Amino acid sequence: MNKSKFKRRLIPFVFIIILGSLSVSNLVVAASDTRQDFVVNNETKVLLEIIDAAVYYNGSLIITVTSGDPINATVNGVIKEISNGESEELYILNTTSIYFSISTNGFSEGYFDMELNYDPNASGNNPVRRTIGIAAAFIIAISIISYYIRAKKLERKPDEEDEELADPKTLRKRREAAGAEKKFWGLDDKE
Repeated sequence: MNKSKFKRRLIPFVFIIILGSLSVSNLVVAASDTRQDFVVNNETKVLLEIIDAAVYYNGSLIITVTSGDPINATVNGVIKEISNGESEELYILNTTSIYFSISTNGFSEGYFDMELNYDPNASGNNPVRRTIGIAAAFIIAISIISYYIRAKKLERKPDEEDEELADPKTLRKRREAAGAEKKFWGLDDKE
């Protein structure tokens, strides 16, 4: 493989790597699904309280009551009443804090399944994205400069273009014609 083919293949390859890195940095980290049992007896039990301004959460909680009295499940201010044998799903949408509690006026047992995804840099201030952006801008600038320099090197002067492209017989005939023209007009340097 010669050098110019390598350079032509290198630029798209670098752009693919940059785009791939950007898409990987945009991935959302997924927490594993967790199932946790609960027992409440005439009380309010806080099962999850997360306050983190740097992380955005998305997901859901599926609460199931297996026995006992109905419960009130609260997720970030949304309250659902769940009776014995029922399940309800409460959603967590793009928030930095999660508050999940269960309360009842009797005795209740059950469980909840939590599926929670989080993006640690949803604010757009991701240092990985910033670094990749700077690298991409640098590579693009180097590519443009090298293209400009290469184009200038390959650019031919108007006088040189004809002489380089013509074969030797044509060049000799052109010189003879130019000499004859000078002689005809009296521009010959002979005195």
